[in-house]
Amino acid sequence: MVEPAPADRVQALHEQLAVDERYLAEHLPAVVPGLPRVHALIDELAAELRHPAVLLHFDVNPANIIVSADSAQ
Repeated sequence: MVEPAPADRVQALHEQLAVDERYLAEHLPAVVPGLPRVHALIDELAAELRHPAVLLHFDVNPANIIVSADSAQ
């Protein structure tokens, strides 16, 4: 089933990262100190993250199937 995209991708990423922090603290505690930087990167890239994108299909490497209005990778 296809789920609708969140209203604000940036907010959704911040919220998901906050949820994931509990798991990471238990299973990969060494990465937790780096999470503020991940939040900062999300904010730095907010405009790009909010720009419409199209996912043609799922792949183990989704970077090779991201399509925007002016490029396909």
